[in-house]
Amino acid sequence: MMSVRTLRFSFGALAGLLLFVAGCRKSEQPAPAGEPAPAAAPAAAAAGARPTPAATADSDLVVDRLVLDKQSVEVAHSKFDGGRSEDLFDTDTNTLARTDNANPATVELRYSTPRLVRSVTTTTGSMDVGLVVTVTPEQGEPKTVSKEWRHLPNDPTVTLDIDPKGILAKKVRVEIKNLNGGDGHIHIRTLKVN
Repeated sequence: MMSVRTLRFSFGALAGLLLFVAGCRKSEQPAPAGEPAPAAAPAAAAAGARPTPAATADSDLVVDRLVLDKQSVEVAHSKFDGGRSEDLFDTDTNTLARTDNANPATVELRYSTPRLVRSVTTTTGSMDVGLVVTVTPEQGEPKTVSKEWRHLPNDPTVTLDIDPKGILAKKVRVEIKNLNGGDGHIHIRTLKVN
Protein backbone atom coordinates (compact mmCIF):
# COMPACT_ATOMS: atom_id res chain seq x y z
CA MET A 1 0.00 0.00 0.00
CA MET A 2 1.31 3.46 -0.94
CA SER A 3 1.94 5.96 1.78
CA VAL A 4 0.54 9.50 1.68
CA ARG A 5 4.08 10.84 1.20
CA THR A 6 4.64 8.58 -1.86
CA LEU A 7 1.29 9.63 -3.36
CA ARG A 8 2.08 13.33 -2.85
CA PHE A 9 5.50 12.90 -4.50
CA SER A 10 4.01 10.94 -7.44
CA PHE A 11 1.29 13.55 -7.96
CA GLY A 12 3.82 16.41 -7.74
CA ALA A 13 6.17 14.74 -10.24
CA LEU A 14 3.28 14.10 -12.65
CA ALA A 15 2.05 17.70 -12.35
CA GLY A 16 5.57 19.04 -13.00
CA LEU A 17 5.94 16.84 -16.08
CA LEU A 18 2.56 17.96 -17.46
CA LEU A 19 3.50 21.63 -16.94
CA PHE A 20 6.81 21.08 -18.75
CA VAL A 21 5.12 19.37 -21.72
CA ALA A 22 2.48 22.10 -21.91
CA GLY A 23 5.22 24.76 -21.87
CA CYS A 24 6.99 23.07 -24.79
CA ARG A 25 3.78 23.02 -26.85
CA LYS A 26 2.82 26.66 -26.40
CA SER A 27 3.63 29.13 -29.15
CA GLU A 28 6.07 31.94 -28.61
CA GLN A 29 3.45 34.72 -28.72
CA PRO A 30 3.24 37.57 -26.20
CA ALA A 31 0.39 37.70 -23.69
CA PRO A 32 -2.61 39.80 -24.83
CA ALA A 33 -2.57 43.43 -23.71
CA GLY A 34 -3.66 43.85 -20.11
CA GLU A 35 -2.95 40.23 -19.16
CA PRO A 36 0.11 39.05 -17.25
CA ALA A 37 2.62 36.90 -19.11
CA PRO A 38 2.32 33.17 -18.33
CA ALA A 39 4.72 31.73 -15.78
CA ALA A 40 7.62 29.73 -17.13
CA ALA A 41 7.21 25.97 -16.90
CA PRO A 42 9.63 24.18 -14.58
CA ALA A 43 12.44 22.24 -16.16
CA ALA A 44 12.17 18.47 -15.99
CA ALA A 45 15.13 16.13 -15.99
CA ALA A 46 14.94 13.77 -18.94
CA ALA A 47 15.75 10.13 -18.31
CA GLY A 48 19.32 9.46 -19.29
CA ALA A 49 20.09 13.14 -19.88
CA ARG A 50 23.73 14.09 -19.55
CA PRO A 51 24.74 16.67 -16.95
CA THR A 52 24.51 20.33 -17.95
CA PRO A 53 27.96 21.62 -18.99
CA ALA A 54 29.49 24.39 -16.91
CA ALA A 55 29.22 27.98 -18.11
CA THR A 56 32.42 29.62 -19.28
CA ALA A 57 34.14 32.03 -16.91
CA ASP A 58 34.10 34.95 -19.37
CA SER A 59 30.41 34.80 -20.34
CA ASP A 60 27.06 33.32 -19.54
CA LEU A 61 27.27 30.89 -22.46
CA VAL A 62 27.48 27.12 -22.00
CA VAL A 63 30.21 25.40 -24.05
CA ASP A 64 29.98 21.97 -25.73
CA ARG A 65 32.26 20.27 -28.24
CA LEU A 66 30.70 18.55 -31.28
CA VAL A 67 31.78 17.13 -34.61
CA LEU A 68 30.06 19.11 -37.39
CA ASP A 69 30.84 18.76 -41.09
CA LYS A 70 33.66 16.35 -40.20
CA GLN A 71 35.52 18.70 -37.87
CA SER A 72 35.62 19.39 -34.16
CA VAL A 73 33.66 22.54 -33.30
CA GLU A 74 33.26 24.32 -29.97
CA VAL A 75 29.60 25.34 -29.58
CA ALA A 76 28.93 28.09 -27.04
CA HIS A 77 25.23 28.70 -26.44
CA SER A 78 22.60 30.23 -24.18
CA LYS A 79 21.58 27.87 -21.38
CA PHE A 80 18.99 25.30 -22.47
CA ASP A 81 16.22 23.92 -20.27
CA GLY A 82 15.28 21.36 -22.89
CA GLY A 83 17.24 19.58 -25.62
CA ARG A 84 20.97 19.47 -26.38
CA SER A 85 23.40 21.16 -28.73
CA GLU A 86 23.31 18.09 -30.97
CA ASP A 87 19.58 18.67 -31.53
CA LEU A 88 20.32 21.97 -33.29
CA PHE A 89 22.41 20.35 -36.01
CA ASP A 90 20.64 17.03 -36.69
CA THR A 91 18.37 18.49 -39.47
CA ASP A 92 15.34 16.91 -37.75
CA THR A 93 12.75 19.62 -37.06
CA ASN A 94 11.03 17.33 -34.53
CA THR A 95 14.00 17.68 -32.16
CA LEU A 96 14.90 21.02 -30.65
CA ALA A 97 16.81 22.89 -28.00
CA ARG A 98 14.90 25.41 -25.90
CA THR A 99 16.54 28.33 -24.13
CA ASP A 100 16.00 28.64 -20.40
CA ASN A 101 15.64 32.41 -20.28
CA ALA A 102 17.23 34.15 -23.25
CA ASN A 103 15.91 36.47 -25.91
CA PRO A 104 17.87 36.55 -28.11
CA ALA A 105 19.18 33.01 -28.01
CA THR A 106 22.89 32.87 -28.83
CA VAL A 107 24.76 30.05 -30.56
CA GLU A 108 28.43 30.61 -31.35
CA LEU A 109 30.42 28.14 -33.46
CA ARG A 110 34.20 28.20 -32.97
CA TYR A 111 35.93 26.17 -35.66
CA SER A 112 39.21 24.31 -35.17
CA THR A 113 39.82 24.71 -38.91
CA PRO A 114 38.33 27.81 -40.61
CA ARG A 115 35.43 27.05 -42.95
CA LEU A 116 33.70 28.88 -45.77
CA VAL A 117 30.45 30.61 -44.71
CA ARG A 118 27.91 32.00 -47.20
CA SER A 119 24.65 31.92 -45.23
CA VAL A 120 22.92 30.69 -42.07
CA THR A 121 19.56 28.86 -42.02
CA THR A 122 17.46 28.16 -38.94
CA THR A 123 14.07 26.66 -38.16
CA THR A 124 12.49 27.97 -34.95
CA GLY A 125 9.32 27.62 -32.96
CA SER A 126 6.36 29.73 -34.08
CA MET A 127 7.35 33.39 -33.78
CA ASP A 128 8.44 36.43 -35.73
CA VAL A 129 12.21 36.03 -36.12
CA GLY A 130 15.11 38.48 -35.87
CA LEU A 131 18.46 37.06 -36.87
CA VAL A 132 21.88 38.64 -36.32
CA VAL A 133 24.94 36.77 -37.57
CA THR A 134 28.53 37.86 -36.95
CA VAL A 135 31.21 36.06 -38.93
CA THR A 136 34.79 36.41 -37.72
CA PRO A 137 37.21 35.61 -40.55
CA GLU A 138 40.58 33.94 -40.22
CA GLN A 139 42.04 37.35 -41.11
CA GLY A 140 40.41 40.77 -41.07
CA GLU A 141 37.45 42.36 -39.32
CA PRO A 142 34.22 40.57 -38.33
CA LYS A 143 31.17 41.04 -40.58
CA THR A 144 27.68 41.38 -39.04
CA VAL A 145 24.48 40.90 -41.04
CA SER A 146 20.92 41.08 -39.66
CA LYS A 147 17.35 40.71 -40.86
CA GLU A 148 13.82 40.47 -39.42
CA TRP A 149 10.94 38.31 -40.64
CA ARG A 150 7.32 38.92 -39.59
CA HIS A 151 3.94 37.25 -40.18
CA LEU A 152 5.56 33.84 -40.62
CA PRO A 153 3.90 30.42 -40.72
CA ASN A 154 4.23 28.05 -37.77
CA ASP A 155 7.77 26.75 -37.13
CA PRO A 156 9.33 28.97 -39.81
CA THR A 157 12.61 28.36 -41.62
CA VAL A 158 14.60 31.48 -42.49
CA THR A 159 17.91 31.98 -44.29
CA LEU A 160 20.22 34.95 -43.86
CA ASP A 161 22.71 35.49 -46.68
CA ILE A 162 26.14 36.58 -45.41
CA ASP A 163 28.38 36.79 -48.49
CA PRO A 164 27.86 35.25 -51.97
CA LYS A 165 31.59 34.44 -52.32
CA GLY A 166 31.81 33.14 -48.77
CA ILE A 167 34.00 34.16 -45.85
CA LEU A 168 36.66 31.82 -44.48
CA ALA A 169 35.51 31.94 -40.86
CA LYS A 170 37.03 30.85 -37.59
CA LYS A 171 33.91 31.85 -35.63
CA VAL A 172 30.19 32.33 -36.41
CA ARG A 173 27.90 33.90 -33.81
CA VAL A 174 24.14 33.56 -34.36
CA GLU A 175 21.57 35.48 -32.32
CA ILE A 176 17.95 34.39 -32.74
CA LYS A 177 15.38 36.83 -31.35
CA ASN A 178 11.66 36.42 -30.78
CA LEU A 179 10.41 39.78 -32.09
CA ASN A 180 7.13 39.24 -30.20
CA GLY A 181 8.90 39.27 -26.84
CA GLY A 182 7.80 35.90 -25.54
CA ASP A 183 8.86 34.31 -22.26
CA GLY A 184 12.55 33.68 -22.95
CA HIS A 185 11.97 30.14 -24.23
CA ILE A 186 13.27 30.24 -27.81
CA HIS A 187 12.73 26.94 -29.62
CA ILE A 188 15.57 26.26 -32.08
CA ARG A 189 14.68 23.24 -34.22
CA THR A 190 17.61 23.35 -36.65
CA LEU A 191 20.64 25.51 -37.35
CA LYS A 192 22.80 25.20 -40.46
CA VAL A 193 25.83 27.18 -41.55
CA ASN A 194 26.00 26.98 -45.36
